[in-house]
Amino acid sequence: MRHSLLFAVAGAAIVAGMLSGCTKKPDPSIFDPNWQSSPAPTITSIAPPLPGLAGVSRLTITGTNFSPVIANDIVYFDATPAKILTASATQLVVRAPLLVKDTIQVSIAVLGSQYLSNYVRYKFIASVNPVTLNLGEVPYAVECDTAGNLYVSLIAGGTGIGVKKFTPARVRTDYSPQFSSALNHWSGMKFGPGKALYAVAAGKTFVFRIPPGGGSAVVWANGLAGAVSDIDFDQQGNVWGCGSGGVIVEVKQNLTKKSFPFAGIATSIRVFGTNVYVAAHRDSVVSVWSLPIIGDSLGAEQVYTDFGAHYSGYELSAITFASDGSLFIGTNAPPGIVVVHPGGIYETYDPGLALTPPIAFAWGTGTTLYMSRGGSAPALQGFTVEATGAPYYGRLQP
Repeated sequence: MRHSLLFAVAGAAIVAGMLSGCTKKPDPSIFDPNWQSSPAPTITSIAPPLPGLAGVSRLTITGTNFSPVIANDIVYFDATPAKILTASATQLVVRAPLLVKDTIQVSIAVLGSQYLSNYVRYKFIASVNPVTLNLGEVPYAVECDTAGNLYVSLIAGGTGIGVKKFTPARVRTDYSPQFSSALNHWSGMKFGPGKALYAVAAGKTFVFRIPPGGGSAVVWANGLAGAVSDIDFDQQGNVWGCGSGGVIVEVKQNLTKKSFPFAGIATSIRVFGTNVYVAAHRDSVVSVWSLPIIGDSLGAEQVYTDFGAHYSGYELSAITFASDGSLFIGTNAPPGIVVVHPGGIYETYDPGLALTPPIAFAWGTGTTLYMSRGGSAPALQGFTVEATGAPYYGRLQP
C-alpha cells in the first residue's frame, strides 16, 4: 500500500512537470512604463498668406516641436501629405500638393509625439490655366506681347492653320496664315524691332518676318550658315539662332550675318543679360551652355548646367529664364519641367503640371508662363509660378 502511494505521488509530480513544461511563456511586452510622449507640435503661421498655388507654392510653416529630421515629420493638407523640403525644430518648408480647395485643414504629426498639432485653415487655387484649342489641333511655337496677348503656331490634321492670337480674355483671332504647305508651322517665334513677329522653322536656313498687327510671313533673312529651329533677341535688336546646323547664327537688323561653331544638336536658345544660353545634346552629353556676347561676337562656351548628370538618358526641348535667374527647362524626363535655381540647385515641378514634354515656353505678363505641349496629349497651357519672367529683349525694341 505504501509503495502504491509513493508511485501515485511520483506520477503526479511527473505529470505536473510535463504540464508545466508545455505552458507557453508570454511574449515580451513592448510597453515601456517609463516612456513619455514628446510635446505636441504646434502651428503658429503659414506663409505666404493664402491662397497658395496648388502644386507650385513653397510654404513656410512656423511653429514649435517639429523634428529637424525630415523623415520624422508629416504635414497633412486634409489627408494629403505634402513634400517637405527643409526642416528645423521651429520651421518646415513644404511644396504645396496638387489640391485645389477653398478650405483645407493643415496639421502636423511628429514621430515621438502621440499628439497631432492644432489645425490651421488654408486655401489653394489652381495654378494651371489651359488655353482651349479645337479638337485635333497641335501647338508649336508660342510667344506673347507686352499687352499679354498670346500667339501660337498651330497645325490640325497635319496641315498648318497659321498663327492664332488669343487675348487675355481668350478671344481667338487669325494672326498669320500658313506660309506654305511644305512649311506648316513655326518651331520658334519672338517679337522684335518694329513690333514684328520673327519666326523660324526647324531644318530651314531662313528667318521669317510677320508684319506688325499680323499678316503673311515673308523671308527676312536667308542663306544662314546652318539650320535654325529657335531664335531670341539681344538688347541691341540682333537675332541669335540655333539648331541642327552645328553653328549659332547672328543676324543684325541690317541683315549682316555671322556664324559661330557650336557642336551638337541645339533645341532652344535664350538671351539673358549679356550671355547666350543654348540647350543641346552632344552625343551622350545633355547640357545648357552659356556663351558671353562680346561686341558682335561670342566668347568661349561654358557648361552652365549639366542636365544629364541629374537626368541621365533624357533630352531638353525648351528653356527660359525667370527674372531672378532661375532657369526653366522643358524636358522629356518624368517631371516635364525642371527648374535650376542660381547656384545650381535643381527643383522639379509637380508632374501634374506637365504630363508631356513642353515644346516651347513664353512668359506672359506678371507671373504667367505659357507652354505648348506635344506628345500624345497636345495642349496649350498657362500656369502661374512664383516668379516673373526675365525680359525678352525683342519685345522691348521700338
